[in-house]
Amino acid sequence: MTKTLPITQPRDELTLLVNDALNQSQYKKRKDIPYHQVYAEWELSIEPVIELLQSLTSEEWHHVCKGATWHDGTLITIPSLFEYTYNEEPHELGHGKEIIKALKGLEP
Repeated sequence: MTKTLPITQPRDELTLLVNDALNQSQYKKRKDIPYHQVYAEWELSIEPVIELLQSLTSEEWHHVCKGATWHDGTLITIPSLFEYTYNEEPHELGHGKEIIKALKGLEP
């Protein structure tokens, strides 16, 4: 199951079809990848993302995504990605705590 961020934006039928097709193709392509490989890919992605963020100009950092806002109307910018929360925690931490809670007692 895929979950999207609560972003509002004008969408036409073609955009929805393209996004759905992309999501479905990526899901099919990656659904059977072993956990250790997914984790390794994730670990390898962190440093390049940090380097890319550090290389952005002030203008790039504060660029506003045209035609899209968060569910509360806040403009989407790079800083807003880090301000986004889930269960009153930073986004990934909020999901992580939820997953850990759900998995308690399921260890082999």
